[in-house]
Amino acid sequence: MEKRTDSPYPRLDRPVLAIIDFDVHHGNGSQEIFWSDASVMYCSTHEMPLYPGTGARSERGEHDNIVNAPMAAGSGGTEFRA
Repeated sequence: MEKRTDSPYPRLDRPVLAIIDFDVHHGNGSQEIFWSDASVMYCSTHEMPLYPGTGARSERGEHDNIVNAPMAAGSGGTEFRA
């Protein structure tokens, strides 16, 4: 997918859109789509280890725009806020 270069909006050095995904499975498809898009920050909390096996904390994106927070099975609000 080509990025538009004729946008009337100024380029920013930070993300302009944040996607927060919190459920039991990692959003590997979303992560892949936004991996190299510096204008989007993708954040995911998910149970790990669990299918699809992606979403390690070390998976940060091309522009450090991916945040993964894997959680152990049975984690609750206390662990989520930690």
